[in-house]
Amino acid sequence: MSSILPPELLSHIFSIFETDSDTLFSCCLVSREWSLSAVYWLWKKPFHICPTQNRMLLVRTCLKFISDDRFYDNIEQPPLFNYASFLQHLNFHEIYDAVWHYYNFRNKEGEYVPIPDEEKRLFMEQDLDVDAYYEFNEHDNNYYEFVEEEDNDWNSEELEDNSQDYDWNSEELEDFSQDEVENLKDKILLLTSKLCQIFLLHSNKIISLNLCTSEMDNGNDICEKWINIFKLENASSALANLKKFVSGGLYDLQSIINIMINICHDIEILEIIFEDDNFIYSFSNLTKSLKNLKELKVIGMNKYNFNGMIDSFSYQSHSLRILHFEDCVFNNDIPFKEISLLQNLESLILIDCEIDNINNIKSKSINYSFPSLKKIHFDMGIPSMKEIVRLISRSSNLEEIFLIELKLHTPNIFDIIANGCSNIKVLDMCVGGDHNIESIIPIFTQCQQLESISLRLSIKNKNYINKSMGILAKSIPKNLNNLILMISIEIGDLEAFFSQFDGLLKVVGFKMFDYVESDDLYNLNIEIQKYAERKLVNYRIVSSNRCDQFYIEFDI
Repeated sequence: MSSILPPELLSHIFSIFETDSDTLFSCCLVSREWSLSAVYWLWKKPFHICPTQNRMLLVRTCLKFISDDRFYDNIEQPPLFNYASFLQHLNFHEIYDAVWHYYNFRNKEGEYVPIPDEEKRLFMEQDLDVDAYYEFNEHDNNYYEFVEEEDNDWNSEELEDNSQDYDWNSEELEDFSQDEVENLKDKILLLTSKLCQIFLLHSNKIISLNLCTSEMDNGNDICEKWINIFKLENASSALANLKKFVSGGLYDLQSIINIMINICHDIEILEIIFEDDNFIYSFSNLTKSLKNLKELKVIGMNKYNFNGMIDSFSYQSHSLRILHFEDCVFNNDIPFKEISLLQNLESLILIDCEIDNINNIKSKSINYSFPSLKKIHFDMGIPSMKEIVRLISRSSNLEEIFLIELKLHTPNIFDIIANGCSNIKVLDMCVGGDHNIESIIPIFTQCQQLESISLRLSIKNKNYINKSMGILAKSIPKNLNNLILMISIEIGDLEAFFSQFDGLLKVVGFKMFDYVESDDLYNLNIEIQKYAERKLVNYRIVSSNRCDQFYIEFDI
């Protein structure tokens, strides 16, 4: 039955399981036709979807493409497919991590670390090594018979995940001398670079390239290796369709970027992690050379180099949709004026950013609008709340607003959102100062598209909370799913809410004044149970790590 399905339909079906390596590998074992289609998706980004326990075997498969005695691993069988040609996502860190696992489970003599017989299980059931051997079944030309490798009987549950922990002094290496550890690190780096070279040489179409080595203590050692890789004969054709580029590290980025400027013109997502600000103008030149940049993420940029990046914005004024700054320093003011040049900008994100010379900033009005802006996310370090409020008031199409840990003290912020952001769907705010429950009700009554709201605020007059919660319950828009109110209420206030609430919510979060006694929770449970029975839904009360915060989850 499987053989009559056309390859196009098979490929479409397998694309649904793009991140499910177990299912894709099982599909490879069904028949020749299935294997030809499934192996493409399995090797599109193998180092990303490969389970931790299989990374060692994945590297062993890749070694079959390397004719170098330094990486000889008693591998005699040739690969069944040219797997390297299927790879589309080349990520140095992921390959480095897999090679680390490969060497980490070997002893000094280069043999695999043994696992006790009583703990062994059939490892090949979840093996990503699709270069496992098939033998042709002479009795039926439509099927292949799977033959297991004898030395792959491993206990997958015993291989722990060390993907983010390159601890060279760990127990696995405690018997190694310092020289041996350094030699092992060199081997891992050498094999990683060799595999990257193989993939770049054989791949038909790389659409995502990640050269970030920022978390590696020896990342700068790959400098010359990377430059040589980019000079390979096939590099131009392999990277011609590149859509995403991530860079970060202390290697010679300028040489690589200069090469990419001549090769890669269709990058849509660019992520830059600065460790050396000397390359800012090289990145600006790369940005200027791109035809359709849609997303730009900048991490760790120094204030003195911002103008160099801003200069390239005018070249992407029509295409750029997402602008993300993280751990950056701006000089004197947030560059709203420059950002307004991006006519189709939809998302503006600033996380852990700082503004230098904050005391010298003079308040000024924003005289330009952001008609296409749909999402703003400001998190920590942005001090000029008047500018943010003006930004919100001049962005009438906002759908998502995240103002986290900013301690807003603008008393009319709720009215501004209610009157100017009728399309808002997600609102997450931390509000300073004292407020009344009534001050947030206009958002619920006027923003009928609201789906999720999370507010952390201090209530000025606690005597009216009970009455206000009843009014709030009658104002909830029908599309709202999540209601998180961290406003220090009492059990009776929440009971008043549910006694008046007639809609449906997936999650209700709240914060109590003091530690909640079991009797109080019992009374609350009775009130919620009445509501749940009335609405024919199941529910559960979940407490957070803090004893004063609770969430009610409804199954709707």
